[in-house]
Amino acid sequence: MSHIRNTQKNSVTGKLMGRLRLSRVLSIPEKEFSAFIAEIEGDDLFGALARPARTSEKVVSYKRFPRGTWARQVQFNEGVFAERPSMGVHEFLAGREDILPLLRRVGEKSFLEDFLYRETSRGLEETAGALGLTLDEAGRIMDFVNEFHLKREIEGGGAPAALPDALKERGADTPVAQIYAEGGNITLSYLSLSSARGRYEIDYARLKALERTLPTERKKRLRGLIGKMELANMRKGVLHNILLQLIDCQHKYLITEEEDDIKPVSQREIARTLAINSGVLNRIVSGKSLALASGRAVPMGSLFLSRKDWMKAALGRLLAERGGESPADGELAALLRERTGVRVSRRSVNDYRREIAGKLPGKRVR
Repeated sequence: MSHIRNTQKNSVTGKLMGRLRLSRVLSIPEKEFSAFIAEIEGDDLFGALARPARTSEKVVSYKRFPRGTWARQVQFNEGVFAERPSMGVHEFLAGREDILPLLRRVGEKSFLEDFLYRETSRGLEETAGALGLTLDEAGRIMDFVNEFHLKREIEGGGAPAALPDALKERGADTPVAQIYAEGGNITLSYLSLSSARGRYEIDYARLKALERTLPTERKKRLRGLIGKMELANMRKGVLHNILLQLIDCQHKYLITEEEDDIKPVSQREIARTLAINSGVLNRIVSGKSLALASGRAVPMGSLFLSRKDWMKAALGRLLAERGGESPADGELAALLRERTGVRVSRRSVNDYRREIAGKLPGKRVR
């Protein structure tokens, strides 16, 4: 019985510690999370799992999230290695010019698939053979990309070297992605390569086979590393799903950037849709912003509005537009219905205008 009680206690303790670790990873700022990713990918064990010579030994690859890409997509313009927008590649290439001929030989498509995003299940040896490279040449390209990626993550979450001025005035909020709108469609472009690469795809069957060959101490390290990758996957996945929900709910606003086009949606509603705790959602969006197509940054939290706050914001804009006028509550209710499509009583209008009176200097509450 004592053995059973101890086993149950250890199980409960393990689950509790797991939840505490997840809660911390969900809550830490982007810069700390970038350091967490750099710690994972800088581990020699990670290199053995994600970049082995033989395909049969590859345990970890990447799986990009749907509708997500990288804001600083590497391009090959007329055979020249370039980037969009500036991300410090040219500075990083200083003293490494010998890598350029290899990049041009590989070509843009293969570079993105096999080296940058690493979605391929092939090992380095098979990749080299398919691209007509020696194993050493493929390794040099892989080392170049890995070194650049880790450098960007350690320096600050992979933030671009040159953000628009509006993004630099964001205060404490860290932009995590940029919105591109074209033809009514929205593209979500991450500012961090780690986020753009998506989740770690772990081959658990190969992992189990590998564990059987390792000594106890290295096996323990391996399990710790896999645990970190799983935590990173949870954080990345939750953030991405929140962003997709915001894109769907605030689609019109993200295209027009007109305040009147913001729709009422609460954090609780999105949390319910994603089947997560609303506190988890709040921790994830806290301190983060989205860069709009114009370059203006908006806090992610500002895209969540209760119906009451939404109506108050609409009323505030309406009163500001009327200048020195002080329309009757009934008239304002009619104007709000015309603008928002929502019927609101005169009494509610009166309550709302009293609540926002302090934010409208010179306004008299009727």
